[in-house]
Amino acid sequence: MNSKLSFTCWSVLGAGCAVLGAVMIAHASSDAEGGPPYPARTAARVPQVLAVRFHADWCGACKKLDGVFAELRRRTSDAPVLYLTLDLTDEVTRRQAEYLAGVVGLDQVWVAQRNKVGSIVFVDAASKRALSNIAASDGIAALDSAVRESIKTAQRGS
Repeated sequence: MNSKLSFTCWSVLGAGCAVLGAVMIAHASSDAEGGPPYPARTAARVPQVLAVRFHADWCGACKKLDGVFAELRRRTSDAPVLYLTLDLTDEVTRRQAEYLAGVVGLDQVWVAQRNKVGSIVFVDAASKRALSNIAASDGIAALDSAVRESIKTAQRGS
């Protein structure tokens, strides 16, 4: 886009176009510098593993798992893993968790785990098969190992 287009936006639409104009100007600047600061993608990334945390606010083990889950995410930030939390705190959050599990295709995992909290289930994203189930008490080393082993298993397709 060029600056003339941005100027036209400002003069015709006035102050109501401030955000669009700023974006257009920023986009024009990035074009002049060789494109956006991130690599262009033609499709969304698809995870190989789903790390599904079963959580409830009233669960002591779940509270311990909060920090561990965040640390696991940091340690594996460039791994092909989608981290999900299914909140089973009350009927409202449980219903939403069930909907999310259904949309993602985790029907079998949901049935097996829907009354269990304080754990993470690693699931092959393609087959939706549970690869491992790690409890909060197992700690970050066990979780780190489980996510890496789950990725290898999913890549082998078994």
